[in-house]
Amino acid sequence: MFFNPDAFGDPSNSIDPSDPLNFYGNAGRNVLIGPDFKNFNFSLLKNVRLGERTRLQFRAEAFNVLNHPNYQVPVFFLDRANVGRFSATANEGRELQFAVKLLF
Repeated sequence: MFFNPDAFGDPSNSIDPSDPLNFYGNAGRNVLIGPDFKNFNFSLLKNVRLGERTRLQFRAEAFNVLNHPNYQVPVFFLDRANVGRFSATANEGRELQFAVKLLF
């Protein structure tokens, strides 16, 4: 678990649920911060001169080279069974792309 859900209570179960101060609880704003985002991209390119003003560019790019999973914020609804757990990733897996470009 990313955080302890027992540290948070449901404000609707307070002494006076009709009191608007109890409805929102007393936790500060942004008390839960998600995990770090780590990403490493890499690019190689080669320019080949074809003429005086024309060249050909070969390019290879890799996104998320280390294939590191970056998780979205954990489930923060207290009434869910998977509260405090990660349910999805924030980025795709490793991606490679190759390109050829004519510059004139």
